[in-house]
Amino acid sequence: MNKGALLRLVCSETGIDSFHMGRIDIHSRHAFFEVDDKVSDKVLSGIKTGTYEGKDFEISSSQDKDEGSWKGKKKYR
Repeated sequence: MNKGALLRLVCSETGIDSFHMGRIDIHSRHAFFEVDDKVSDKVLSGIKTGTYEGKDFEISSSQDKDEGSWKGKKKYR
């Protein structure tokens, strides 16, 4: 999955606009993405598990305490 596919998946499944999403980090077995606090509950309730191109996925809130440049955003993986 690339960043664009992850962005489309989250937006289409939750109904949020792409401008609510921030940084996206794709790794081999997981990904992290940030969303505005305003829509974080909508993301978590709207898409917890699913299948994308035959592979199962799960979305949960990250416990990472990184205070980078994306203040006001929450990270998910």
